[in-house]
Amino acid sequence: MALVPALAGCAHFDSGPNPGIASSSKVPRTFRSIGATSTRPAVGPLPAPESSPPLVQPVGLTRSTAPPPGAADPRNRPVPSLPDVPFPAPAAVADAPRPIVAPLPLPAPPPTANDLGPSAIIAEARQAVDGLSQYRVRLQRQERVGNRLHDPEEVLLSIRRQPVGVRIEWPQGANKGREVLYQAGEGPDVMHVNMPGALVPRITLPVNSPLALKNSRHPIQEAGFESIVTVMESWVAETPDRVRFEGMVTPEGGDRPARKVVFQSPEGETRIVHLDARSHLPVAVHVTAANGDLLEDYRFLDLHADCPELASNDAFDPAKRWGPPRGLLSKRNEERTAQPPTQ
Repeated sequence: MALVPALAGCAHFDSGPNPGIASSSKVPRTFRSIGATSTRPAVGPLPAPESSPPLVQPVGLTRSTAPPPGAADPRNRPVPSLPDVPFPAPAAVADAPRPIVAPLPLPAPPPTANDLGPSAIIAEARQAVDGLSQYRVRLQRQERVGNRLHDPEEVLLSIRRQPVGVRIEWPQGANKGREVLYQAGEGPDVMHVNMPGALVPRITLPVNSPLALKNSRHPIQEAGFESIVTVMESWVAETPDRVRFEGMVTPEGGDRPARKVVFQSPEGETRIVHLDARSHLPVAVHVTAANGDLLEDYRFLDLHADCPELASNDAFDPAKRWGPPRGLLSKRNEERTAQPPTQ
């Protein structure tokens, strides 16, 4: 190979004699400027380097297929013949019967109101009532007591199921401000009535006394959903042939259809209960006599379930609600009714 000529003006380091340079005298090691006068002969082409033999010589490897001495040659072994297996003709394969796979049945749709009978509908109502601990509802009612049909009125009904507590308030109308309290387990089965502005503003009455039932067909402890569903359960248990479901019907004054359950009593009374399709709770009760006279009509509106305030005994305690009795007549009346009845 030829050396690259040095550039003019560049410093060049001379490392000593070069065996490829033809010269009769040794040149001392020194720095010399390229282009300066020199007696050193021109550098000729370097001789080609002699090729050196490889360090490792390749060895050719070959595999012998010949059997070992004294062994039989497997290449001369006869090939066994396979038995003949009959195969079906293509036409026979095509004509072979295929198994029939029945489709999976579709899931049954959920039952609608029209698919349910009175027993199932009433059972759902019982489950809904049992899911309540206490509740408050606005009640519009009209009742016939004896031969007198009372005017319609609206009250606020508050119920605690266990132990039973009932509070009825009149927020408006002719009896505005009146309040009635009942709480089971406090001693004699009595209710407390507060009538602001009356001659005797506060009285205590036995729940089944004629005075207590003067304006209602039912005692106070039967107020609310519990007694309605209990009566409906007795219908299907005792006379199921007299109970029928008449579909989804919007009751008078209602805002959406409800399940209409009708019972015809042996005395000729027609009792109709509408159960809400969502909550399964009563929203309307309508009862007529055999001659068509209205006996009772109830509308339940604006239900508020599980009110914490109603869980306390103070919610049904007259002393907590109204304070101590005032006036001599009120005190004597409360003392007399608080005593257990004589045998």
